[in-house]
Amino acid sequence: ETEARAVEPQIIEERARLAQLRGDHATAAAERQRAHALYVAIGATGHAERLAKELVNAAERGATGHPQRIAKQRES
Repeated sequence: ETEARAVEPQIIEERARLAQLRGDHATAAAERQRAHALYVAIGATGHAERLAKELVNAAERGATGHPQRIAKQRES
């Protein structure tokens, strides 16, 4: 069972990649978050940190995967 738990987040991450390729961005994001939570739960900190960065980058790109324009808060 321990070995199965160790590979489960990797499998979920691959499902996220497949969803992304299909254009199902909502499922891809949900699967990445699920994989991240599992990495944290099993103590795989390196994988958790890597995936956390990917989640932040994906959020900055938005649902379409393209960079979003960030409005300036104040004009100087």
